[in-house]
Parts: sequence; C-alpha cells; structure tokens
Amino acid sequence: MQVGVAAMMLLAIWAGKAWPQEAGASRPLTLFHTNDWHGTIAPTPALWMGVADPPLVGGPGLLATLLRQRKFATLAGGGRYLLVDAGDRFQGAPVVNLSRGRLMTELYNLLGYTLVALGNHDFDYDLAGLRAAQQGARFPLLCTNLRLATASASLWRASAIAPIGGWRVGFVAAMTEDLPRITFPRNIDGVRLEPVIPALRREVARLREKGCDLVVLLSHCGHPYDLLLAVAVPGLDVILGGHSQDQLDQPRQINGVWIVQTRGYGSHLGEMTIYSGPGGKGIGRLEYRSHLLEAGRLRSDPAVDELFASATAALRSVTERSAGTLPEPLLRNANGRPSFAAVIARAVARQSGVPIGVFHCGGVRSDLPAGPLTIGQVLTALPFDHVVVTGELSGADLAAAFHRGTSLGSLAWAGLEQDPTGQIRLESGAALEPSQRYRVAFNDFLAQGGDGFVEFTRATGARDPSGLVREAFLAYLAAGLPAPPHP
Repeated sequence: MQVGVAAMMLLAIWAGKAWPQEAGASRPLTLFHTNDWHGTIAPTPALWMGVADPPLVGGPGLLATLLRQRKFATLAGGGRYLLVDAGDRFQGAPVVNLSRGRLMTELYNLLGYTLVALGNHDFDYDLAGLRAAQQGARFPLLCTNLRLATASASLWRASAIAPIGGWRVGFVAAMTEDLPRITFPRNIDGVRLEPVIPALRREVARLREKGCDLVVLLSHCGHPYDLLLAVAVPGLDVILGGHSQDQLDQPRQINGVWIVQTRGYGSHLGEMTIYSGPGGKGIGRLEYRSHLLEAGRLRSDPAVDELFASATAALRSVTERSAGTLPEPLLRNANGRPSFAAVIARAVARQSGVPIGVFHCGGVRSDLPAGPLTIGQVLTALPFDHVVVTGELSGADLAAAFHRGTSLGSLAWAGLEQDPTGQIRLESGAALEPSQRYRVAFNDFLAQGGDGFVEFTRATGARDPSGLVREAFLAYLAAGLPAPPHP
C-alpha cells in the first residue's frame, strides 16, 4: 500500500504536533470514506441488486486495489487524501469474531486508515475486548459524546486535527444515542453517553477556535439524524455518515453541510474531493463519487488475501461444512418476500414448542442466497450468540410490541398477524386478548429490553430451553420446513 504523505501526517496527529503547512493555496483534498464494515472479509452476492444472478461485490481485497489506484490518481493530480471510517468494524465473518476484532485492526492498519469513529458494534466484545482489539492500531479512534466513567486512559479521542495540503481539518465523531437500547448493558459498563448535539457543539466550536478551516463529522447516528445535525450543530462542513447504511450516490446538502454515506458491508468506497474557496479557505467546489466494488472489474490485493488466508484456513473444516439447501433467497430487506427475520421467528417458535415467535431484524447481518448453504454463511448471517428464551407476555404487551415493531420494521413475528381491520390475531384466527397471557419465544437481547422493547422485560416464567437462535435456524432448515407465507 502507498503511504508517504498520509503516513507522515498520521504521525503528526498521534504526536499532537502540526505537520508543516505547504506554501500557497490549499491543495485539493480527497476524503476516502467507508462505514459499517461489520467484519466483511470477502465479496458477497449483491442480492439487493436482484436475486437472479447477482454480482459479487465488496470485500477488503477489492477495496485495497481501488484505494491504491485512487490514491495514486489523487497524488498525481496534485491533491492530498485521508482515509476515514464512520464506525462498526466488528461482527460478521466467523474469523473476525474468533479474533474478537483484532483481525479488523490488522486490516485497517494494512489499508492505511487515518481516523476511525466508534460504532455501537465496536462494543460487541465489551470494553475490555475493544481495548484488546485496539492494541497495535496505527489509527486513533474518535467519539465526541462518549466518556469512560473511570479516570483510566481513554481508548478514544473527542476530536482530532489533521493538517494536510494547506488545510487544517478538524474531525469529530458521534455515537447514536440509541446505544443503551441496542447493546447488551454489560458490554458498555463503564461508558457514559452524552447527548450528541451539545457534545458536538462544544467540540466543533473548540476546533474552530484552534484554527480549523474545515470540520468533518464522522457520524454513527444514521442518515435521518445526520440531516438534523446539519442544522443543529454550527460550524460543520461535511458529515460522513454510518449506522443506517443508506447508500447515497451523491451527497445531500443541508444548511450548507454536505452529507454522504455508503451501503456498508464493504460494498462501496466513497470519494469526496474538496477544492478550496476564495483565499484558499472553506469549500469552494466539491466533487463526489461512490465506487461500487465489483469483483468482475477489480483484482483482489494479494497482501489483503494473505492476511485472511492463514486466519481462515484453520476454520475451513467447520465453515465449509454443509448447512443444507435454500430453495429461495433469505433477504434482510424482503421487498415483498418473507424476511429472513420472519423465518428466524418461526424457527425459534418451533424449537421452543410455543405458538408465537419473534426476532429482532437487527440480529440478521447478511442475506443468504438460494442453493447450497455452508455453516460459514450461517455464522456470518447470524454472528451473535443469541440464546432462545421463552416466557409469558400479556396480550396488551404483545400488541404494543407488535404494533411498534412492525411499524418500525424492527421486529418480525411468527404466529401473530394483523387483519384488515387492524385486529391482531393468532395463527388460529383467534383475536389477541389484552388480559390473557401467551407463551412466546424470543431471545436474551429482547429479554433485556433490547431495541427499546421493554415489553419483553415483563415476561414471566422466562427460561432458555432451546439453545442458540442459530441452532434453531439450522434445525428448521434441516427439517425442510417452508418459509412463512408471502404477505
């Protein structure tokens, strides 16, 4: 990988010293950006482009090749560049989980990231796991609205300043305020979350006082919230987003702030080139390209391939084992088909021997194509070791969770449906009675009120008789049972 200017600048950031400014007007500055890698280590079928013969896209090997090409083109044109990420490196491939994230740190070192924002999944191995995974990292972590409760050395910074190409670029980063709802409490024990807007206002003002002529937010709050931040936080110039994985082929401009994001999972590389305004300061002109990483058009980088080859070799006896055959694809975003999460809901209900099942859609991390399936694909799609839990919930709590979960698209159900009048009914056709109690299969994440569904914390007689959610899915697949009926 090409280093040169970027490597020297990174040393300046770590040392807290200003790298000597180049004389004359600011050079064109390119911000290469990614988000929501989620442990993706290889190209995957782009089922979101169509279920019939989807192309293979993404993966760090293709990214490394394209990055090298685009970095050289930037430097040849007299520009300078930075490579940044808007959070969520972890989870995904079994080899990444086995390393508890350390493999992603090695990858980010190899790719030459300058700065990386924290995402909620960076805490999937808890705070100690994050600290261990960050050992040897050649890039700092950023998060402006998170603090450690103790006085121990922090793993991340509130902001950073990168002097490069005549620019003085300030970076801040924001964590979604949903963190306590979407993460196991034990994983963020010792972490204090501050509201995003006041934290950013304070830090952005400080960066401007330090002479930054460009301020960039690495946001792990989701695109809808980024639109609000563009209005609510004075002094921002650019928001490089993450968390919601909204693919923006061209940036949106709100209140003078340019906002972009990629689909994530290593599928795209964003490239934003900024030309200075009058007097060499501010944004005079901006160009943007979102590169789809297609396996048919790019060759994988040998150094990246070597990094993963040795790590994955020992797991092949497990990951390449057959898990059965899928007659049709299972998609996270179903677009009229039964969703992957709905199949999981049916699987946990069957495994537990209860009439109602529910699964949170965020627990599914990738699509599965039709045809022969491997254990490795299942582990990638369902990387969390969620445990199946059963308990009794009142009809009133079930109705509240059902309405909110379906309207938000965050819960999938088996054994419950809504009729044309809005009445929630059991699969038998009987109406859901508010005062009656019903046996339901869910999981340990929901049992702790995950995703804000406090209704499941009120379950009585809760127990975990059925093992892992992943095992329930494999048993369902082995039984050859059908997907839920089409809506």
